[in-house]
Amino acid sequence: MPRLPTIRVIGSQAISIRPLPSPAAFFVGAIVWVVPFFAWVVREGVDGSGGAAQVWRGFTTAAGIRW
Repeated sequence: MPRLPTIRVIGSQAISIRPLPSPAAFFVGAIVWVVPFFAWVVREGVDGSGGAAQVWRGFTTAAGIRW
């Protein structure tokens, strides 16, 4: 098993730095959080009620769709 790199800090013990997660893991994690959020925004936005309707209008207005 390769050794993790360390940084020496004056007056303290060595702190190990772990490598960042792979890009694939980052995207999978982002999808797990983003997809339900956008599904909620779309559902509430199409319905026209609730606070998410304003978020939906903000997204569509930014995309060039005028209400």
